[in-house]
Amino acid sequence: MSIKKRPDSPRDFERVGMSVIFFVCLYMRWYNRFMLLSFSDQIGFLSVCLGALFFGGLLGMEREYRQKPVGFRPVLLVCLVSAVLTFFAFHLSPKSDPAHVVSQVILGVGLLGGAVMVYARQFLKGLKHAIGIWVAGSVGVLMGGLFWQAAILLTFVSLCCSLVSWIFCKSSAIQNLYSLSIDARTMSALAVVEDMIEKFGLIVEQKRMMKQDSLQLDVTYTATSLTHHLFVKRLLHTRGVGDVRVV
Repeated sequence: MSIKKRPDSPRDFERVGMSVIFFVCLYMRWYNRFMLLSFSDQIGFLSVCLGALFFGGLLGMEREYRQKPVGFRPVLLVCLVSAVLTFFAFHLSPKSDPAHVVSQVILGVGLLGGAVMVYARQFLKGLKHAIGIWVAGSVGVLMGGLFWQAAILLTFVSLCCSLVSWIFCKSSAIQNLYSLSIDARTMSALAVVEDMIEKFGLIVEQKRMMKQDSLQLDVTYTATSLTHHLFVKRLLHTRGVGDVRVV
């Protein structure tokens, strides 16, 4: 079955032409304002862009090295755009309120962070990705406001936190054998427990279910100490789950 390409209508060319004219006019407007700046302000703008590229690149490379979904390019662009918009608010728009522009930039970064978070079946995913985007946007805002020391300090603290987290994960990667006896009041609660076992990536060695006064699931699995602790903590806060005993 062949698919025929829809011919371009004159209206499509009109839309493209209007878009090009709009962006050209917008560029000329900001270009004229940029040329009215003093030489020192122009150097400051270039230094802000280079600084945002450097520090945003550091944050992005750290996430790219750890193979995170929000990697090098998104973090770099968030930092760069936040820095440029903040610099424009402080220098190219004297009638505008810089605090209002900065708040809108932070709001936009927060919306990007909220877009990568997913809450399903009592699990919150993407929180670390949202925090990474928020940190990159904050570094860009500090760069655009010429708060260099604060931006450098925030980048350094963020990288140190990532390093400590990586060391902690490496040190706690030793697998141990655990056995739990879990009481579930309903079949739906038991299904939630089995789904949690899969979500936490537990390596099940033995599993047995008995039906007494309530449903009892005896499970033996291999996991790290941190994963075991988080799994038990989540079990204790799961609706429909009774006693959790270590065998």
